[in-house]
Amino acid sequence: MENIKQPEETTSFSWRVEKAKERVLGIKPSMDLENARILTESFMQTEGEPVVARKAKAFREQCQRKTVSIWDDELIVGCIGSRMRGGILCPDACWPILDNELDTISTRPQDPFFITEDDKRVFTNIVKPYWKGKSAYEAWLARMPDDIARLRHATTSQNSDTNLSRESSSKK
Repeated sequence: MENIKQPEETTSFSWRVEKAKERVLGIKPSMDLENARILTESFMQTEGEPVVARKAKAFREQCQRKTVSIWDDELIVGCIGSRMRGGILCPDACWPILDNELDTISTRPQDPFFITEDDKRVFTNIVKPYWKGKSAYEAWLARMPDDIARLRHATTSQNSDTNLSRESSSKK
């Protein structure tokens, strides 16, 4: 096999990579609730329709309404959220994760994510009330066998998931 030499001069690309790295590392991670808000609003408007149609319509809404940012000197553009370093909340899968840490996520010692007061209001007034009792996470907790739930509870420092599981189970 033939050895392939790298070009001697790589500065034409390395400055761009270095600039992108500095830009990303210079931004404090924050929660990004834009997709969660759009998904929730779409699901509210499509109540009663088949789930597959609701998900397709929500995806279309997200594609049409979400913020698209293109930063200087990018050759490959776009990201999953509206912020360069944003934590994306998927409320249909696991809204309780943010609910458990809403007041501490900005100050927790490991992986803090800043959250604006506006995003807290979006979560509290739109996302949480709609998805409570409807997420895949809650369905998983509700179907968990008792012995596994006890083991899970014994190995975690938080018991809010177990309480959520019991709350979801009692609604059936």
